[in-house]
Amino acid sequence: MTIAVRPGSLGDRRFIIDAALSSYRSSYSAGLIPVADFNGIMWPVFEALLNRPDMRVMVAYETEATPGVADLYGFIAFEPGPTPLVLYVYTREAARRSGIARSLFTAAGVDPLRPFHYAARTSVVGRIEDARKIPCAKWKPLLARHPNRRDA
Repeated sequence: MTIAVRPGSLGDRRFIIDAALSSYRSSYSAGLIPVADFNGIMWPVFEALLNRPDMRVMVAYETEATPGVADLYGFIAFEPGPTPLVLYVYTREAARRSGIARSLFTAAGVDPLRPFHYAARTSVVGRIEDARKIPCAKWKPLLARHPNRRDA
């Protein structure tokens, strides 16, 4: 099995949003949205974030698989810049600890050891922070909520 990274397409959206919402739903930082309503509320929110003019998405995929949702292993949604904003990074649970997230960061031009902002905090991010794998990252969810405020 060979995993490569390519720009995300509209055809990848279902995987991207479903993966993000499935993993973010149990996050303490997801707010007070009832679980039963979570996808109905957050799907259009996440879709709107992905539609922002500066938002970019890279996906990790299996090169030998038939294209579609089953060949996707992860994604990174980000806005490049002097201090990039990472909206979300996701790797399928079975494929974690295999370098996929690192490859996604590299493809996005985001160095995990240098300053960047991130918008979504999950338990996985907490463990990565504790392990000092993203020592200069700053949790700045307001940057996703206020797209024109790079200092939020």
